[in-house]
Amino acid sequence: MKTYRFGEHRNGVEDGGEWEVRVSRKKKRDG
Repeated sequence: MKTYRFGEHRNGVEDGGEWEVRVSRKKKRDG
């Protein structure tokens, strides 16, 4: 499993996917 920034996430898999999308967007922006 991955380490999420926010310890508690409502939906495990679904939230995880959204979290990854957010990170990807952030990386694109910062990168």
